Order: sequence, then structure tokens, then C-alpha cells
Amino acid sequence: MAEKLDSIFVHLGLQKCGSTAIQCGLRSISEELVGEGIYYPGGDHAIFASYYAGSRPDLFHNWVHGRQDQETIREEDHAFFEGVFEGAREAGCRTLVLSYEGFPSLRPAEVEAMVRDLSTRAAKVVGVVYCRHPLSFAPSEISQRARSGVTTAVFTSAPPLLPFRDYLPKFASAFGLPNMVARDVDRRALAEGNVITDFLGLLPVSPTLRRDAPAITPRSSMSLSTEAVMIAEKLATLGDAGQPMAQYFRPYLQRFLMDIEGAPIRLSDEEKTFLLAESEPHLAYLSETFGLELLAPTETGEEEEQALFGPVFVESLARAVRHLLDEIESSEPRAAP
Repeated sequence: MAEKLDSIFVHLGLQKCGSTAIQCGLRSISEELVGEGIYYPGGDHAIFASYYAGSRPDLFHNWVHGRQDQETIREEDHAFFEGVFEGAREAGCRTLVLSYEGFPSLRPAEVEAMVRDLSTRAAKVVGVVYCRHPLSFAPSEISQRARSGVTTAVFTSAPPLLPFRDYLPKFASAFGLPNMVARDVDRRALAEGNVITDFLGLLPVSPTLRRDAPAITPRSSMSLSTEAVMIAEKLATLGDAGQPMAQYFRPYLQRFLMDIEGAPIRLSDEEKTFLLAESEPHLAYLSETFGLELLAPTETGEEEEQALFGPVFVESLARAVRHLLDEIESSEPRAAP
């Protein structure tokens, strides 16, 4: 086997916790990172999860992309896996960084295998996870569920919260607590208020590169307005039972929902109480295991400034409809003259 790398950092990207921003930021400075001996491979890091999941077709990435032939998947996964390490060697890098939102979906034995294998390829293997307070996470998760055409209700058996106590113990066990980093993604807790700057602080990068790190806020990660969620909920009731929302929630309609401005999503007092109660064991786990106390969102009063279905909503809806019609028209095949 080739000489070991110095370190491998595995970003265990929980949803709605800055994962897309970290990935976009690392991608945008990948050449500069190589110049400092850090390799952030291109391609879909989800294949890394598939590799350690035994290329099983039920893994979300494989299922959603129609990767069902297990033998073919296994060959593709192995080629990608070896290509990552070959790329790091060719670039002369001593540190490898991986990032994927689906790592938490791996089973405990699969996580153990991943860490055990990576430990044969690097002197140090570190797991990194960013977390988010339930009252900050909920509006963002409600928005994501609205974009996906599923229920946005808070009072359900699967409320919009992050079950840290369910997700993280398998990683703490596999990596070992000294090699696990858990941080709050709240801007107030981040270096320079920038999740990319904060993440780079964990890597052996120069102060200059860290200082110049881009501040990226992907539009797809932004919360919808209350009005947009209400429209999405109504659209969801019109879906075809055979293919729920397939004809509605195409990418251009997701962009349509994001174009609708209006009142921010506000949780009722009852919803807040419910989410905090449901999250209590998960927040206690973070505190007891990592000493991490997540910052709750502050009440600024700005939520009151925007009237529900007010003029901002009406104007943005008109623009969003115009934009949607333009996109539909441009995507339709034109008849031959």
C-alpha cells in the first residue's frame, strides 16, 4: 500500500446544517486547497457512502438515481473509491476531505467498516458534524418538506427536528470521541460567522486562505415564505396518487416556490413547546457527549413586519408566475417550421 496520508476529514453533513455551503465553498477553492496539500475530490461523494454500504440498492442515493444493478454499482463505487486516493497521490496532497449529507444514513457496521478502512490509509481520521438548534432547524426543514411535496405539519410522528441521539452515537463509537468534532452552525458560533471559514479552521490551511474563504449561502438552502409553504401544501393535495407530486415538483416549480416572498415561517408557541420537548433527549446527548450547547434563534421582531399575503407577496407572486411560465415555455420542444 502507498504511504499513508496524514489525515482524512469526513464531514457528516446533517441536512440543513450548512452542508451545501461547505461543499460549494470547498469546491470553489479546490485548486487553492491542493496548493496547500489538501485534496477535496470532485464527483459525488455519495458514492463513498454507497461503497461502504456494500453498494446496496436501497441506499437513498442509489434508489433516487436508479442504481439498482448491485454488481454494476459495486464496480462503479470501487472505481470511484480508488480514483479518490489516486487523485490525492497524483496531486501530492497529504490531507483528504470528504463531505456528504447521507453519511448519517449508514448503518453502524458500515460506519465501523468505513472508519476502519480509512484508518489504514491515513494516520488520523476525523469526523466532523455541524448541528442546529431545533427552533432554527424547523422552519428550514418545513421549507424542504414543502419543496418535496410532503407534509409540513409539526405535530406528526416524524416532526421537523434532528435526532442527534439516533444519528451520532455510531460515529462517536467508530471515530472515537477524541476524533469527533461537533459544532453549532449558528452564525454566532462560527468563526467570522462563516461556516466555510469555520470548517477550514479544522484543516491544515494557511491563515490567508482561511481569511479569504467565500461566504456562500446557497439559494436552495433558504427557507420559503409562509405563503410559499401554503401554496406547496395546496399543490400537494392535487397530486396524482400513482406518482405523488411528480408533475408538480420539478426543479422549475421548486424555484417558483423560492421566488415567492412574504412572511417568514413562524412557529406557534405550542409548536415550539412540542419541538423542544421532542428534542430534549437529543440536545442532552450533544451536551453530555460533546459539551455542545446549541444557540436558540433570537426573537428580533422582524417576523411581524411582513403581513401575510401583503403587497410583497402579491408582487413576488406575479414575478414568480411570469418566471415559471417562461421556464415552461423554454423547456417545451418547439414544432418544426
